Amino acid sequence: MASKKSAAAEAAVYARRELEQHADQLFGVRPEVLQGALHGAAPEAELSINEVKEMIDQFLNRKVN
Repeated sequence: MASKKSAAAEAAVYARRELEQHADQLFGVRPEVLQGALHGAAPEAELSINEVKEMIDQFLNRKVN
């Protein structure tokens, strides 16, 4: 039963602004980190929690020259 609820939560999409407002609670990062991770995404894009987590991980683990 828990898997059904988590699957429904994963499928939900949120506006970028909502995600930025709750970055600390949802992802454990400051809004500035989330903005950097979403830099290439369209401003009007709606994203799922899992998509954003992947983007944040890629952003934080990106190799710097």
